[in-house]
Order: sequence, then C-alpha cells, then structure tokens
Amino acid sequence: MNKSLRYLTVALCAAVVLAPAVYGQSTTGAIRGVVTAQADGSALPGAQVTAVHEPTGTRYTSVADSSGRFRMLNVRVGGPY
Repeated sequence: MNKSLRYLTVALCAAVVLAPAVYGQSTTGAIRGVVTAQADGSALPGAQVTAVHEPTGTRYTSVADSSGRFRMLNVRVGGPY
C-alpha cells in the first residue's frame, strides 16, 4: 500500500509540473507584414488587409497601423493563403 501511494504521489507531481507544457502547445499561426505604396515605398497606414485560407475559405482581416504594419493572429496553420 505504501509503495502504491508513493507512485501515485510521483505521478501527480509529474502531472502538475508537465501540465503547463502541454497546455502551451499551439495549433494556430500568425501572418504579419508591411503595406507600402508601389510608387515610392511609403507606408500605407489604415490599409485593410485580407487573407483567405484557400482550402476552407476562412477570411482573416487586419488594418495597417501608422507605420503600415499589420498582423493577423490565430490564423489556421498551413495554407495556401
């Protein structure tokens, strides 16, 4: 009985220690970039960017910030987009 309790205690401690690592696994991605004018390469703040995951048709949108940078978080992994 004492040996079983010891194994149970070790297993519970291992589960508590390893739980954050398992929870931290991610199955999403991110898309980021900069929107610039073709003519002079200047940033285009406020530009709306849309990415479409072709296999599913899922659409993701973002708006470029003051420096033309955008990012889309929690997008499906893989592509093509």
